[in-house]
Amino acid sequence: MATTNATQNPDNQNSASVLNQANLAVSGLVSSPEATEIIKPSATEIEALKTYISQNNDLAQKNILASYAKDSDGDGLIDKQDSSPNSWNVSDRDLRMLMALSDRPGDLQDVAGHKSRLENIFNEKLSGQDFDTLINEVNKNQLADQADAKELSGNWDLLDRVHTESGLDYAIFGNGKTENGYQNVVVTFEGTKGEWWEADTLLNDSQILFGNMLPQTADLEKVAQEVAAYHPDKVYATGHSLGGYLAQYFAAYTMQSQTEWAESFVRSVLFNPAALNNTNLLINNNSLNSAVANTRAFLKTDITDNGDIHQKTKSLVIEGDWVDWMNKYRFKNLFESSIYQPTIYFPNVVEKNYFFRPNPFDNPQHLLDKFFFNTPELEKQFSQGYRVDAHYQAEDDDLDGLANVHEKHIGTAVDNADSDGDGYSDYIEAALASNALDSAILPSIPVASQNNTATQPEVSALNLQNDENTSNSIISESLFNANGLITGVKIIGTQTDDVITGGEGDDILQGGSGSDTVTGGAGRDTFVFHAGDVDDQKADILTDFNPQEDLLDVSNLRALFEDHGNDLQWSQILMDSTATVDTNQSHLILNSEEKTLSYQAAGSETTVVIAHFDTNQAAALTAANLIG
Repeated sequence: MATTNATQNPDNQNSASVLNQANLAVSGLVSSPEATEIIKPSATEIEALKTYISQNNDLAQKNILASYAKDSDGDGLIDKQDSSPNSWNVSDRDLRMLMALSDRPGDLQDVAGHKSRLENIFNEKLSGQDFDTLINEVNKNQLADQADAKELSGNWDLLDRVHTESGLDYAIFGNGKTENGYQNVVVTFEGTKGEWWEADTLLNDSQILFGNMLPQTADLEKVAQEVAAYHPDKVYATGHSLGGYLAQYFAAYTMQSQTEWAESFVRSVLFNPAALNNTNLLINNNSLNSAVANTRAFLKTDITDNGDIHQKTKSLVIEGDWVDWMNKYRFKNLFESSIYQPTIYFPNVVEKNYFFRPNPFDNPQHLLDKFFFNTPELEKQFSQGYRVDAHYQAEDDDLDGLANVHEKHIGTAVDNADSDGDGYSDYIEAALASNALDSAILPSIPVASQNNTATQPEVSALNLQNDENTSNSIISESLFNANGLITGVKIIGTQTDDVITGGEGDDILQGGSGSDTVTGGAGRDTFVFHAGDVDDQKADILTDFNPQEDLLDVSNLRALFEDHGNDLQWSQILMDSTATVDTNQSHLILNSEEKTLSYQAAGSETTVVIAHFDTNQAAALTAANLIG
């Protein structure tokens, strides 16, 4: 049983020598020398690898997906780069998305209807095609088709959506459910829904302009009490326009009015906000004065949250918005409290000359969707690891062929085409199921790639007929490459409970009947399952399954999923045990906690375990690991 991690290179005798030494060593013929230096591949070898990848693009894409590192909390930062891998890192991207989703679209003024829509998105009130249709609609109308509500829907709950008699519109979202409540709670405050000339809008604007208190602030203590009932570890506030004013009063005064609330409050992010203003000399409002004073301090206070540095309050403004005009030209030297310093300004994405608009009351820069436009400044502010806007999905900073999004998923450098310095680009290594972060593991073309296919070598008739073999002896066949060197083995178990161990190559391991214990060993191993495994109801134990390398061959299970039709996709079949499963269809169920893979027949409430995983790595198993 031999293995090779080096790529064959007829133009490089040193590389070929290392390859032969490695194969002979595993065969027991010579001692394996320790690698003393990295031998870089030739241009000819690189071109051969690129040609193979281009001819096997589907396999290459599966390999790239299979190389994704684990992100336990799902926040967009893989565990090895996340200072708190089990606690969602609430980013500006999250606050922008939650604000946009909680902001009622123009065609839906009814709060109750919008609450129902949010519940359908976040609280699993819909499933299947109805859910996908709704997601596509809100992605288009509220997220400008730049982000996907499903980034949040599986990890966040809608806790409440309220409209009060005073005109306060807010929503509360929770993430990281605990015994008593939630780790993270976000409160979003909606802006004015009417046109600028409507009475309510004019009243609110005039109250702010003349430094008076808005009537909606009277309801904010009830909001804080409701938030406290969820026993949050961390509280965040965000708002747009008038909602920015209310969010900041909530953050800088209401949440500071009680010690427990102040300790849980983390930060606020405001979008084109109406600023707190206490310049009315005829009224001395202590609460508003306190909110203004705290806001000035928060704007200049850096905090650390899950390893990231933020301002305790961020004011984000699109140039050309009324807020920008008033900050720069109307109140700049008149009222200190009516502007926020510092404010983060983003380029005017609509028009440059906002002094001579055709309609002086038109203010397109003010809309929340402008924070989804395509500028480098917006990209930097609203990216979270591999979670980026659609504008930036194809960006490839180091031009290695692997998009930045994939590199963030894998953990490779976006500004270095060869992260481990072994001479192979990150794209080549990921596409060939190598390890782009380990220079000791080199990519190679699978030895079974004759005729430009990516299938495993054919096995003997004896192996193919193993279901009829009753000799109770394990059948093993070595797999050889064109040079006669062993690259792996195919082992098929018997009808009894077998213990099967692969070698250091890319092995194919099939347990057969019984409850078998299967160890792949090193290399990219394939574990084979049959429909008979479900009938027997005896699960195999996979001791070292690695989702970044290994595969599950489930081609022989297709007959069990006839209800999905001939065009079934394993991504539609594989479900997480925590998800809501449509029992009218058959599924494979992955239980990360129990570390099992099970089959559930259509119309059945029960599942049949076909595999137990001995390692926690199995929790990262995806449809990319399923072949056939």
